[in-house]
Amino acid sequence: MRQVQKSLLFLLLLAGIFLVAGCGQKKDAVATVNGEAITKTQLAERVSEMKAYAKSQGFDLDSPTHAPLLKEVETDALEGLIQEALFRQAAKDKGVKVSDQQVDEQLKLMKGGMTDQQFQEALKAQNMTEAKLKERLRIVLLQDALYKKVTEGIKVESAQVQDYFNEFKDSLVKMKVSHILFLAQEGEATEAQLAEAKAKAEAVIKQLKEGADFAALAKEKSEDEGSSKEGGLLDYYFTREDPYFVPEFVAGAFELEKGAFSQEPVKSPFGYHVIKAEDKKESFEELKDEIEATLLAEEKNKRFGEYYTQLESNAKIVKNLPEEPKESEAPKEGTDDKGSKDSTEEKKN
Repeated sequence: MRQVQKSLLFLLLLAGIFLVAGCGQKKDAVATVNGEAITKTQLAERVSEMKAYAKSQGFDLDSPTHAPLLKEVETDALEGLIQEALFRQAAKDKGVKVSDQQVDEQLKLMKGGMTDQQFQEALKAQNMTEAKLKERLRIVLLQDALYKKVTEGIKVESAQVQDYFNEFKDSLVKMKVSHILFLAQEGEATEAQLAEAKAKAEAVIKQLKEGADFAALAKEKSEDEGSSKEGGLLDYYFTREDPYFVPEFVAGAFELEKGAFSQEPVKSPFGYHVIKAEDKKESFEELKDEIEATLLAEEKNKRFGEYYTQLESNAKIVKNLPEEPKESEAPKEGTDDKGSKDSTEEKKN
């Protein structure tokens, strides 16, 4: 249940996209965006929701330890409210709309396999109601639609793709492998245990050279509990820079061509591996679609970033949050309660 509660609003919080419940009254405004007010109540609700999310992640912002972060949370909450007000206004100007059906479909996806009771409990843990969540989803969908509107027509030339491949080929090559591991943890295993693990790996390599099936040997002999039941398969692609694998393992893997297996045991901090290259993507034809998608996303993000920067700079945004005095601005001895010098010295213009 804890994991369900954590993941419910993860997309929304990552995106930094939050909802303004209404226009509010300007006299109670903590900010205005092109005349649209953001009220104290709206900000307080947002901060409360962010605190609830932080608590689900193990951070109690009401505790003395984390209390100094509250001002930052309040500032971030206000920035989120301002941002979504700008998005709503821009979407209206461009005729971008989101239907109730789209919101309902997104809500259904978010619920996933949860029961109604589980879903309501998850909402409660985030100080959220279903109505509020639907409004949040609407603003996320609205931003996505606005993004598509602003970035439509952007293309990547084939020469750009080829140039990118030529420049970054070594870091683009990716592999999928299987492995058989014999454990001998660095710093823990004795010399005898290291020698035993290496001997086991050498015996497996000998069997493979004689025609044994790699997956069958992995299921029978590998000491990696996570992959052994899958025949040793690590079922995803990785590059030379992938931080998940230790460098020794990566080096041993990238020496291999597709279908080949280690001719000598590969030593890592975990022990000795025998690695098989299940697939290796290294040609331009194999990688061009992924390169094109990467470059296209970069171009679109750049265009939308420029659009938002212009949107923000052209907007009339007034913030009314009281600022906490900086340490250097605190009243000193010989000053009045406003921090200004006594009348013995004139204030310079």
